[in-house]
Amino acid sequence: MILSVIVPIYNTEAYLNKCLDSLLVCTSKDYELILVNDGSPDNSNDIVQSYLKTFSNIKYVKKENGGLSSARNAGMVHAQGRYITFVDSDDYVSDDFVSQLLDAIKDEKVDLLVSGVNKIEVAQEKIVPYKFPTETIDLNTLKAHKILETYDVLGSSFMHGKVFLLELIKTKNLLFINVTPQEDTIFFLDYLQHANSLKLLNYSGYHYVIHQRASLTKKLQRYDVLFTISEALLELYNTLFSRLEGLSIAYKNRMVSEYGIDQRIFAWLDIYSNNKLKKNSRLPMLLKERNKLKKIAKTYDYKARRGNQQKFYSLLVSKMPLFLVDSLASIFFFLKSKFN
Repeated sequence: MILSVIVPIYNTEAYLNKCLDSLLVCTSKDYELILVNDGSPDNSNDIVQSYLKTFSNIKYVKKENGGLSSARNAGMVHAQGRYITFVDSDDYVSDDFVSQLLDAIKDEKVDLLVSGVNKIEVAQEKIVPYKFPTETIDLNTLKAHKILETYDVLGSSFMHGKVFLLELIKTKNLLFINVTPQEDTIFFLDYLQHANSLKLLNYSGYHYVIHQRASLTKKLQRYDVLFTISEALLELYNTLFSRLEGLSIAYKNRMVSEYGIDQRIFAWLDIYSNNKLKKNSRLPMLLKERNKLKKIAKTYDYKARRGNQQKFYSLLVSKMPLFLVDSLASIFFFLKSKFN
């Protein structure tokens, strides 16, 4: 078995048929489809049962609801392919998606395959393609580091269109951690630390569908979770950057800013806009955060970022008394939450 395609399922009955139909076009015996029902309360189970009657290459896993990361981890436990890839059950793929991936990996052993993605924003009727050239690179070379930066591979850290070597995952005991957002980014960066070879594929057969956008404050995680995510990302970037010496300072700054420090800013947005903490609790946290960000600033330049996040960051690392920072932040985040 060459490839295991893992599809977590939860409340996606409206899209599930399209997803499964697109994956089952391929008739090759070199892949299996692992469907993980994460305790979905809708009609997804009945839909899957109808496919089980026809297709012998489907493996069906039912479990209690535990979230996307838990479902993906369950899928990896049952995978028998040499490689694995993930498809969300509200997305779909091109008819030749599975065969293209199989052709790319069956005769060439690489640790990671990255193909292109079509990002489809339904509400705006917009399609944004992410494309790469076809090239196999040794990740231990400076040339490879430049390629990673040129095609923004680190910034394309979602699971869509990527293929991972299952042996490496098991050897390094890699798992998706149960946080959101950025569970994809954390897993991808953790995996990339251990990968030695990467193949970019000039093919975009994964269709990532954004069905609707929630307001920023409604989709925010709790501030404590966001701080945890930030700490995990900053630690991973520090470790990864020590290996990927060929990345430019500007690119490192951008990655840390967009994925590491921004999570901290979103945490403060949650604290202020949702009134999570009283002022006497916020002030000690602001002092701790000021010291944390000043320490980060010794290595990374967050000032390269622009916009509202930068305004709060500038206040926090300034010499302004913290009680004034707190007052201004209360106004700033209140207005931000109202106009998002």
